[in-house]
Formats: sequence, C-alpha cells, structure tokens
Amino acid sequence: MKILLTLILSLSVSQGADRFTNAFAVRIVQASGNQRLTPLQLAATARLSREIFPIGWSKFRAVYPFVGGAATAHSVNLVSPTTNQITWFGTVTHNAAGITGDGTTGYGSTGIGWNTMNATYVLAVNATANGTTLFRGFIGLTDNTTASVHVSSNLSVTGNEYYEGASPTRVVVTRQAFPAFHAVVRTTSAEWRAYRNGALEGTVSETATNPFGTTSIAILATGFTGGGALFHTNGGVNLALISNVLTAAEVASFSTAVQRYQVALRRQ
Repeated sequence: MKILLTLILSLSVSQGADRFTNAFAVRIVQASGNQRLTPLQLAATARLSREIFPIGWSKFRAVYPFVGGAATAHSVNLVSPTTNQITWFGTVTHNAAGITGDGTTGYGSTGIGWNTMNATYVLAVNATANGTTLFRGFIGLTDNTTASVHVSSNLSVTGNEYYEGASPTRVVVTRQAFPAFHAVVRTTSAEWRAYRNGALEGTVSETATNPFGTTSIAILATGFTGGGALFHTNGGVNLALISNVLTAAEVASFSTAVQRYQVALRRQ
C-alpha cells in the first residue's frame, strides 16, 4: 500500500509539473511564431519543473529558465506562461547560456511590482560573472519615489556583495563567488537573508523605509526611476526566480534543481 501510494503521489507530481512545461513550450511557439525547444531543452525544463513542483507551485510568482537562446523564448514565465512575460530593453545578449547585459542599457521588465507581492518574498538568480568588477543589479527593484535600492542580489563596485539600502556601503550582507545560485529572502518585514547555492551566507536587519512601490521587478538591473532602469549589470543570468518566501530547506532544494538543470543543458 505504501509503495502504491508513493507511486500515485509521484505520478501526480509529474503530471502536474508536465502540464506547466507543455504550456511553457507551447507559449514559446505562439510568442515567437516558429521557435521550438529542442528535445534536450524540453527534457531539462521538464526535469526542473518536476523537481521544484513539490516545493509548492503556488509559492512561485515567476520562474524564468532562459532556455531557447532567443529573446522571445527567454521572456516566457514557466510558472504562468501567459502572464508576466519579460519585456526587453536596450542591449541584451541572448544565447544558449542564458542572458547577458551590456552594463549600460540592457535589462528586462517582468511587470511584477512590489505592491503585488506578499510581505515576504524571494529574489534569486543563477548568475555568472564576466571578469570585471562592475556587477550591479542582476535582479532587483526600487522604491518608485526615492529610487534607492531596497533589496537585490546586487553587487558593489568593491567586490561581490549583497546589500540592502541606497548604496553599496549600506548594510553589506556577504561577499559572494560566481557562478552560483544566489537568493535574497525577505523573511519578515525587518529581516533579510542571503543564500548561496542553498547555504545561508548572512542575515541583516532591514533599514529601508516604505520599500513597496509600484515599479516592476527588473532582470539585469535593480529597478526603475523616471521610466528607466538603474544599476545595469554586464554579467550573465541563467535562471531567475521571483516567489513568496521559501524556507531554508526549500531554497536548498531549488538550488539543487537549478544546478541539475544547468548540467542537463550543458551550461556547466
């Protein structure tokens, strides 16, 4: 009976996850007009879906696998393929490895605003550096009135650091290495936690005030002011996650799934 129940649960997870994978692949075709994922890409995405589905699909607001090698394919949200499609601006390089910014103009707008999120949430990316020191704004957002950076997996000009605040010198959380799956989790209205590859790297108290603006969460930049993005990065992103809060165990599970996804796509 136990074996049968386990098999039924396993089939239920696979079927639920595969439904989203199939809708994701169909949406890429619809949005691009003719692009289809290769069998390798489809298999890798299906495995990713199956491994993160048990965490709780409803917790995820958006998962962008950046698979397919083109701007349209990279814009589609695995969690809900017909919503929160990324709009790209400036110069962004799209290839088999994911997306890379130019450090000046390139970024993507998700259309997801702070004011639509719960009090706790996660911003996470699987990011790669490209050999320079100016990495800022892999993913993040800003207060739409003061344009200060309130949370992000941002990087300062002095090294690889997470911070929360208006400048890289405010509330430095931890130094990080690349490539890695980085997650910044707002666990309460007063606390942030930084994870690297599923392991807790640091915890700080929140110092920003009124962080919930109506501006869009951005990829390859931290947010918006006056209609434009701030703090562009010239680094690369292989996958991005925007979700409600995850536990430490869930962050670790998601991190493991992302690394397997990377290997399956032969990105690392």
